[in-house]
Amino acid sequence: MSFDEISPATVWSILSGLCSAGTVVFVWLHRRSNVTNETIDTIEAWQKVAGERLTVVEQAQRHAPKAEDLTAIREGMSAISREVAGLAGNVRAELGGLNRQLGLIQEHLLNRNS
Repeated sequence: MSFDEISPATVWSILSGLCSAGTVVFVWLHRRSNVTNETIDTIEAWQKVAGERLTVVEQAQRHAPKAEDLTAIREGMSAISREVAGLAGNVRAELGGLNRQLGLIQEHLLNRNS
């Protein structure tokens, strides 16, 4: 079969098939590019959010107490605890004395009527 024997309908059919195939390839490449760009945009947005969150964590960590600060806080709390324990002992002693005095007053009032 030579080129002269091909009918115009066949040529038109071949050309339309080639155009269709070219269109399919072009659409496929273009869509693949768009998907890639969308994916890259999504990753960049996520990266931006992650960077902002990392900055917040770094700032919070910068202001967090260090080991030396925590040791000083624990020592201060221990000192306060000892002071409170001492005050509790003093209050107990004072209340014991007050109870004895009230007992003596009650005994005196009971004995006065007899």
